[in-house]
Amino acid sequence: MMKNPFLLVILLLSGITAIRSFDFQTLSIHSIDVKSVFVILLVGGCLILVMLFSFAGTVPMMLALNGRTELGETLSRIWIKFTKSLGAFSEDYIQALTTGAHICRLNGNLDTSLSLCQIAETVLAERSVQMKSLPEPTNDKDKHLHQMLKNIESSFSHQLAEVLMAKAWNHYDKGDFEPALAACEQTLAEIQKLKEKEFIVGDINNAHTDSRKRMSEIGTLELIGLIKSKQRELLVTRDIFEKTRLLRAEIDKAWLDENWHTNYAFALMNLNRNEEALDILSQARSTRFNKMSPHGQAMLLVNLGETNRRLCHFNEAKKDLTEALKIQKKYYPPRHYSLAETNSYLEKLSNDMGGKASVRL
Repeated sequence: MMKNPFLLVILLLSGITAIRSFDFQTLSIHSIDVKSVFVILLVGGCLILVMLFSFAGTVPMMLALNGRTELGETLSRIWIKFTKSLGAFSEDYIQALTTGAHICRLNGNLDTSLSLCQIAETVLAERSVQMKSLPEPTNDKDKHLHQMLKNIESSFSHQLAEVLMAKAWNHYDKGDFEPALAACEQTLAEIQKLKEKEFIVGDINNAHTDSRKRMSEIGTLELIGLIKSKQRELLVTRDIFEKTRLLRAEIDKAWLDENWHTNYAFALMNLNRNEEALDILSQARSTRFNKMSPHGQAMLLVNLGETNRRLCHFNEAKKDLTEALKIQKKYYPPRHYSLAETNSYLEKLSNDMGGKASVRL
């Protein structure tokens, strides 16, 4: 409860009002301080509006992740227009554009997503030009203002890397690997400019505060690894994932257990090295499965099932995919995109089995 600053302010004001209204000699409450009550109502109302504003920006993504991608996209468009009316250079507008790009990608509207990324890039470039065009301060007042603006720009500097990362994923999904690779290289360049306390929002959700820059770097490198696997560059793919394995191990072993094996195995699957992918996934399942989150467990099982399907291990594939679907149904809403993906793999498996056995979707 004390972690909520809004609630803490209300409690402090309420406590002050209660003390001022209490007669300690007679141990009774005398006349209520009307002004204090008015202040509590006013401050409380303002804090509620702030909380609602903060929550409104997260609603579209929450809906999209819960399978309501079309509704999430519609609300994100409304939110983009609203935040733009508050100021095109505001952090909320850039974040709304980036969130909208992520939602459009989930919805399969890759061109729209790329368009939103381009708008965000343009706005960030214009904001950077304006910041650089500020005249040098001549007095103490100007120096304080100049420093404040620099601090604001520094605190927002993660946004370009986030936009570029969204752009890279869109190009990857479209199969445009060269533009995706270029966007990843730009992202890495931006990450190197960030201070250690800054990070890419939504890139690595479980990052530790003192290691978020490195985590963002890992996420970008592994996307490059996936791109290289699509381009059939085995040695480069191996080198990249070995590098990220070592980087992950330096930061957080639990996070390494969570999804490095799944990502690397997926890259090997892109290279049609399904036996190697199966070995990695099987080892992860036997040694690390119980340490993973339900999301990580489901991801591993889906990849394991798809790998077994490719190797014609149909019974094992059916078992893995069915177990993954069971986990997903327990933790995800019915329309979540992960369930649709797993069901599509089960449908492929059913077709491959050619009537030898049925797969219950």
